[in-house]
Amino acid sequence: ILHLSAGQPVFRILVVDDQEDSRRLLRELLVGAHFHVQEASDGAEAVALFQRWAPHCIIMDLRMPVMDGPTAIRRIRELDPSRRVKILGLSASVLRDESAPLDGMDDFLGKPFRDDELLGRVGALLGARYDRSTPPQPDSAPAALGAIPAPFVERFRTAIAAADLEAVHALLD
Repeated sequence: ILHLSAGQPVFRILVVDDQEDSRRLLRELLVGAHFHVQEASDGAEAVALFQRWAPHCIIMDLRMPVMDGPTAIRRIRELDPSRRVKILGLSASVLRDESAPLDGMDDFLGKPFRDDELLGRVGALLGARYDRSTPPQPDSAPAALGAIPAPFVERFRTAIAAADLEAVHALLD
């Protein structure tokens, strides 16, 4: 996914996570795809920003101090009973059943996630369309790749299978 296709509405997304690095990662990904983004560092801040800014979608971490994600989602749903705003829950918890969102969420995604997976889920929730890059075709690889000596390839595969990072680096050097 490159970015939103032309001719769509301006989509506002609220990113809620207590970890600054996680917010920055999400912000860069979403802004790069041409979404308008605001951030909140806890659920209480998210509820207040929801009321002021009226986002179309909220990406909500579930575990945060001050007010956790599930509590914030309940408060937002009380303020938005029509469920106009779409809520995508995020969690790194291995205990979470990722197949079904919590009550009040429209979807759930476990951390870590792939960029295209997150953008795909947000796009599905909002009905957004994206411009996409064309993946390289197998025959478009440089001919030189076919000239890699078989003994090197075998040693490289062995080093990878053994998770021998030093050997991988030595072979690449």
